Amino acid sequence: PEVRLVWAFALWDFDGDDLIGIPDVKCGVDLITNSTTYINETALPLKEDDLLEMLDPYELEEIAKAVILEIDPEGHGIDFLAFKGAVDKMPDFLFNFGMPT
Repeated sequence: PEVRLVWAFALWDFDGDDLIGIPDVKCGVDLITNSTTYINETALPLKEDDLLEMLDPYELEEIAKAVILEIDPEGHGIDFLAFKGAVDKMPDFLFNFGMPT
């Protein structure tokens, strides 16, 4: 389980500074929702309505702030121990995290 936790943390620490901050969450949500304006259309072909359904930069910022503040009310960023504490409150997280043991 510890390996899964380390990997899950690393997946969200996009800038590698050992903190999950607002820019990291924005990047992750951006990738999950395909909201970036710099989409590689070869890898992700777009349909006409796709652009209308994407999150705008303001929405991405608000989502990222809400996620960070939920785990880190001071808003300094989520370190590994805070991440572990949040995951400990979600018993199914490590089980559902798709990495074989």
